[in-house]
Amino acid sequence: MAEIKNLKTLDNRTYYVGNEEKFSKGCRSCLLGDGLGAIRKTNKCNLECKFCYNYGQFDYMPPVGEGLWEIGGTKFYEKDIDLLLSIQKKPSGIAYVYLEPFMEIEKYYPVIKKFNNAKIHQHMYTNGTLATEETLKALGEAGLDEIRFNLGASNCSDKVIENIAIAKKYIKSVGIETPMTPEFLKPS
Repeated sequence: MAEIKNLKTLDNRTYYVGNEEKFSKGCRSCLLGDGLGAIRKTNKCNLECKFCYNYGQFDYMPPVGEGLWEIGGTKFYEKDIDLLLSIQKKPSGIAYVYLEPFMEIEKYYPVIKKFNNAKIHQHMYTNGTLATEETLKALGEAGLDEIRFNLGASNCSDKVIENIAIAKKYIKSVGIETPMTPEFLKPS
């Protein structure tokens, strides 16, 4: 670590280099935030990655339920999100995580719009293989603030790299987040 120039810490939660102003609001929310945190709708994925939290469990993952969303570990009906936002302290941000949201992305748009109207920062994780210009544009129009592509899931697919460029046209913040797994290390 001593060899890394300008290494900084964010409240002793993580290390980084670069301009603090550009530090992802989504990362900041997860590391330092409060509130609802993780949101999940789908129980499906189109890929199977060894680094996935749910690797080897896809056949055992129950659906969240029709009309339900898992928010911070609790299930809520979509119609109850407005009430939830009116009685609970608004979180610093939320993340659409676990499995692949693009498996049923059309269900996400109205929920993203609700959180956008409440002025809550929202970010989404995806492997990016199912994204299209139409769906990325719809996410931007719904108010998604940030999207993160896991290039490791697709083995750095050209199609996903193209989708990253498309996403930048519609979504404020676009990033790449890939776990450092043995497959990405080259022997010296």
